[in-house]
Amino acid sequence: MKKSALIYDKWLSQLGGGEVVACRAARIIKNAGYDVTFLSGKNVSRQEILNKLGVNLFDIEFKTVWNDELEIKKLTQNKDLFINFTFMDYSLGRAKKNIYYTHFANKVNQGVKGKIVNLVLLPALSAGYVPQEPIKGRVQFEYNLVLYSLKKKVKFSYYYLLIGRTYKLEFQIYLPYFSKLVLENLRWNIDGAIIKEQTIVVEHRNNLIKINISMEPVRSTIYFEVGGKITKLPKNFEAYLIYKPIIYHIFNLQGYFKLFQQRLDARFRAGLFRNPIKRIHSYNLVIANSQFTKYWIKKYWNKNAEVIYPPVDLIFQKSQINPFIKKNWICSIGRFFSVGHQKKQEVLINAFKKFYEKDNKNWELHLIGGFDSTQPSYVHINKLKKLAQDYPIYFHLNVSREELERIIKLAKVYWHATGYGENSKRNPINFEHFGISAIEAISAGCIPVLYDGGGLTEIIKVLKLSDLHLFSDIDQLVLNTEKLIKIDNKSFLNKTLIKNLKNNFSNKTFEDNILNLIK
Repeated sequence: MKKSALIYDKWLSQLGGGEVVACRAARIIKNAGYDVTFLSGKNVSRQEILNKLGVNLFDIEFKTVWNDELEIKKLTQNKDLFINFTFMDYSLGRAKKNIYYTHFANKVNQGVKGKIVNLVLLPALSAGYVPQEPIKGRVQFEYNLVLYSLKKKVKFSYYYLLIGRTYKLEFQIYLPYFSKLVLENLRWNIDGAIIKEQTIVVEHRNNLIKINISMEPVRSTIYFEVGGKITKLPKNFEAYLIYKPIIYHIFNLQGYFKLFQQRLDARFRAGLFRNPIKRIHSYNLVIANSQFTKYWIKKYWNKNAEVIYPPVDLIFQKSQINPFIKKNWICSIGRFFSVGHQKKQEVLINAFKKFYEKDNKNWELHLIGGFDSTQPSYVHINKLKKLAQDYPIYFHLNVSREELERIIKLAKVYWHATGYGENSKRNPINFEHFGISAIEAISAGCIPVLYDGGGLTEIIKVLKLSDLHLFSDIDQLVLNTEKLIKIDNKSFLNKTLIKNLKNNFSNKTFEDNILNLIK
């Protein structure tokens, strides 16, 4: 009988470095003969995983759950193996063997403060402020509005609801052109709640349909769906959900939290877990993605961890690296976050402006990264584009894996600034915990100049490169870059560097380590 494994990465839809680790592990465990289920918070197509991360998971089953620990409990029970790759999620595993692969150890509230925050304050907030998460659908801007097209299904998760209480859901649908056929065929559904009352108001003057629903949840996480393919609708059908539907308790506290709504949303998205330290110690094994992370696991959680470096697609193993075709490009890879673990693209833009003005006008900066479909992300990217205006700075957003590799194979230099301006003792979480993209770029023959902090410093030391490849301020970044590009970089990707990359960061090394874990 086949052994079974559950791989959990709630943040799979971000398709970043941490998701590479989870997907590679799933592939390895599947190849080892396990029946593998991949659990994520949002639905991500297998094709998109292949395009963005270069990992084939077409033969693996996928399930989605958003902040619903009871459902995770059901899925992990009786499994032979459970590996949790999810940052800041301490869901208990009920498998025979439970492993937590840690991208970083966040500081958790303990003692009296921990009890007040986790058992009183956050649950009290969740009683009046209902967090939500868009599961399907992409934000777009039409008619000067922020909208979701209803040609495809739009799905939201609402979580930490109180079972049996009364909640109200309000949403609006915008129709550029009114049609009786459209009105009759629009559909919406709520999974996990009993609808008690529903009112629909049609405003012809504004082309709006306003829906108010009173309901009682039968579980703590519910899902709202609207739109999708409806055969009766005409081909030129247009209907939009106005961003975003709101759900609130009958005692509505939503408005009081607008001043710090982003921070509150981020905290709820991570999850509410009682006794997180006890949960961490319940795992059979905790893995760290770097020595930097291992240090903070011990400091914050008082837990010893093993280090397994993430797997990296070493570009020189996939294709020939030709230094003669490289262009005067500086590149950087990192998701475009407006809050949280920011990649500091604004620092790189300001540094490039200085570099460019120092008689380096034949150089370009290429910023590569994904972003989610929330309004703050669009605002953040627009700010960066405005900052980069009038300079040869190019944004490559949500590109395929093939396009990412094309850019780094053409680039001469790689910059990375995560952690810049942060306090390493107070906020180590804001540093790069490892730095997969930096390894990828180095393996494509890019000369790295990385911020001197966190996992980035560790990479330079493991690869035995000089301190010229590190910087602590913008002037040093510019100066070290100028020094390094004057050196003949045709020999940068030499035999010693290739050997160090293979021995520490290759897919093969990661595979050997994972197979040793599951023996």
